[in-house]
Amino acid sequence: MPAIVLGRHPARSYDIIGSITDHAVTHVGLLAGDVEVEYDHAVDVFDMGPPLSVETPSPMNAHAVGWLELTIDERDGLADWLQEMKTLAYCFYKPARLKRV
Repeated sequence: MPAIVLGRHPARSYDIIGSITDHAVTHVGLLAGDVEVEYDHAVDVFDMGPPLSVETPSPMNAHAVGWLELTIDERDGLADWLQEMKTLAYCFYKPARLKRV
């Protein structure tokens, strides 16, 4: 997978954003939308955790970006998978928070 330490770089949904600490990538997230990313600027990602956080994109400072040349079908498949994970997360976590009367 190609990857670069950022200056400024156009990036697409589902590219991998890395955060660097002590000369190593210590955290990654899936980019939540098509944006231009810049070194140490925050971008919205689906936090890869663990655990994976798919309910709402969260900001992460970008230091590196990696990508795969995905086909339209592969991008659609990732969108479907994220939606399935959101549904599972809702089913697993939300009912426990509901107040029963």
